Amino acid sequence: MSTPKLVAVVPSEDFLQSLSMPDRRISIHRVFYDLFAPTYPAQARRIPVTMIFCGGAGKYQGRLQLVDPAGDTVAEARFSFQASTMFVQHAVVGGELRFPGEYRLDTWLEDRLAMSVPLTVVSTAPDEGVAAGAVPQEAAPDKV
Repeated sequence: MSTPKLVAVVPSEDFLQSLSMPDRRISIHRVFYDLFAPTYPAQARRIPVTMIFCGGAGKYQGRLQLVDPAGDTVAEARFSFQASTMFVQHAVVGGELRFPGEYRLDTWLEDRLAMSVPLTVVSTAPDEGVAAGAVPQEAAPDKV
């Protein structure tokens, strides 16, 4: 049995599958590379992640973990799928971000690390304001 290859891990604001269309294509909405909050600990309520696998045969189990800079797992989502030529898997993680820094999204397939991608969590002081380039939290639903 050949193992699927994970080719992409994409955190975003949301994902949507076109259920009304026969092709059932998927849209990934507002890909992001960082999260920010004015104070810590902060709550990341919802981080949708799209994973794209290619090839393989058989059924597989996996998990997606959000890992903080200290190496502690903040959140985990489990999934399973039937491998095919191309398979798109979605998962949602969320949890407490205790401090800013370089977090990771680790994707495990059958208890083997398949991919690790960085997700930077940035501290923004409340006094930076919009003039300094900060976006107010209530205006940025994709941020922490």
